[in-house]
Amino acid sequence: MTAGRARPNWLRRKAARLRLFEPRFGEAATRRPETIRLAPDPAAPAAAPLELWVTTTPEELGAVRTLVAAVDRLRAPGRAVMVRLVSNLAGLPRRRWATPWEGFRAAVPGLASGGGRAVVCTAETVFLEDPAALLAIDMGGAAWLAGPDRRGPALLDLDALAPLWRLEDLRRGVAPGAIEARAPTGPLPAVWTQGPDAAGTAGAAILPAAARRGESPLARLQRARAEAADAAGLRLFTRERPSAEFHDLLDLYRRMHDAGAFPGQRLKHHLEPVRALIAETGARTLLDYGAGKAEGYARLPGEPEASPLRAVEAWPGVTVRCYDPGVAAFADPGSEAVDGVISTDVLEHLSPWDVPWTLDEMFARARRFVFAVAACYPAVKTLPDGRNAHSALMPHDWWRARMREAARAHPGPRWRLGCDDRTAFRKWTTIYED
Repeated sequence: MTAGRARPNWLRRKAARLRLFEPRFGEAATRRPETIRLAPDPAAPAAAPLELWVTTTPEELGAVRTLVAAVDRLRAPGRAVMVRLVSNLAGLPRRRWATPWEGFRAAVPGLASGGGRAVVCTAETVFLEDPAALLAIDMGGAAWLAGPDRRGPALLDLDALAPLWRLEDLRRGVAPGAIEARAPTGPLPAVWTQGPDAAGTAGAAILPAAARRGESPLARLQRARAEAADAAGLRLFTRERPSAEFHDLLDLYRRMHDAGAFPGQRLKHHLEPVRALIAETGARTLLDYGAGKAEGYARLPGEPEASPLRAVEAWPGVTVRCYDPGVAAFADPGSEAVDGVISTDVLEHLSPWDVPWTLDEMFARARRFVFAVAACYPAVKTLPDGRNAHSALMPHDWWRARMREAARAHPGPRWRLGCDDRTAFRKWTTIYED
């Protein structure tokens, strides 16, 4: 009976690793738009609030951070801004979309909780003044205003669009362009849709790929903004204010832990690179950030069965503290600094928006090194709600950028990153270092 079940499971795993039927833009997994709240200065004169909808993808995390930092600096000090990140929403088939976010603008009236006006933009929009100025534009009877080719920021009359741009139509696979064509539109003033040399004008501009690679005034402005956000250590989400998806995923993983998943065996695949770092740095204390049930470890002599302090034969003389929020015995990461932090089965299970602050925590605890591994392939496991267990499925360059950001915010410890890849026939790890 056992053998009869094992072969179908083996075939299912092999078929999944062939990756023949992956969605074009990755799995649509997010349950709701994420919200970033920019609070007003209570000492400043009150200004009308703004709801800014950003249609994007987690791969554009760096561009979104730069956009949010610019809006925060440009807004009136007394203005509250709610930045809604519309990204990777489940239930919307994207097979015929030109980009991973093409149809999200048409989804905004169905996602918004109220009426009035809303501003929608993409992560490549470069605002040159407070985007709330868009709310004062005379719409001339149009239900929405957009730039040439419908690129750049758009101004939406939510009350007029609600009966025309229906979320259920997007869910049924109706083309976004066909939905948008139902409502009368008009052009935004040119100042809000200028090209890549408009850095000296007011309004906003679109940063095309050519400008991102070149040295146009707009590209220089955008690079300066990104560097300023980097220097300030700006994070869209934090441990105190994580994404809404973070809590959803944590609950799902606790349920999987209770069912016996995540024993903590992936550590054995990375013993040697960690051993090399221990030898190079003289590390004697480690924190395993996301140790699962720690079955890859041995108990320390004299420690109780439930102790988070463990050891590995391959690392003689090294004490490891195991941390995993899904396991009651290991739910406390402690507060003391350690020589090294390792993480071999965590990052790809997060919401991508929470990866930066999670890496911050790792770097903040490490005196000498951080060793992190990210799987860059879909998991065979699925979450209890049917989603793939690898919720942050990102390319190598994205992970390297996140490690560099964390290292700049926490200079001192060295780092190495392992990016795991897998096919139906083999698995390998590419190592990057500072």
